[in-house]
Amino acid sequence: MHCYLGIDIGTTAVKAAAIGLDGSLLKSSEVMIETIRPRPGWSEQNPGAWVEAAHFCIAKIAEGLPARLNNVLAIGFSGQMHGLIALGADNCPLRNAILWNDDRALAEAEYLNRAAPDLGATLGVPATPSFLAPKWMWLAKHGLIAHLGCATSLPTCYRSSMRARRLLARYRLLHPRASACRKECLWWRARATQLQDASVCEWSGPVKVS
Repeated sequence: MHCYLGIDIGTTAVKAAAIGLDGSLLKSSEVMIETIRPRPGWSEQNPGAWVEAAHFCIAKIAEGLPARLNNVLAIGFSGQMHGLIALGADNCPLRNAILWNDDRALAEAEYLNRAAPDLGATLGVPATPSFLAPKWMWLAKHGLIAHLGCATSLPTCYRSSMRARRLLARYRLLHPRASACRKECLWWRARATQLQDASVCEWSGPVKVS
């Protein structure tokens, strides 16, 4: 007998659930995640805490499932909204993730809207501190990109899908027929960067220049 696995890396907690083919809940687990607030309006989390919590949740589910239920046919994976994870050349996080509900990049978002008046039409929504581009500009403005040796950044929703497959392989929950988590960033996820032209699903040159 097989099952489905649902994993959610949320803003307040990491949750996982094994679901039977008939839709019944077989087992679930949850770990609360600490939100770090160094200043008013700031909201950060340690990406390592997500990994540890996901390890725990999946391990608890694996322990509770009988041997005949240890094959996962499909994975439903969700994550919190648009956060920024600054990565080094080794693809490891350099600092806490800046979450979607962090408003430190308000000035940068306002600058983008002034510099590109048609930004809302191009991207599908005006710049806000929630999205990746203003957060990245904030890091650059404060010299943190060069200081940290930052090579790139990714929205939290993209890294979460790859993490799921690694965790499942670790606990031998991945069925051979399960769909592979693709490594390429899907365009709908790319919109979290606010660097994508929503009308043609391509990177926006004018926005990147701004």
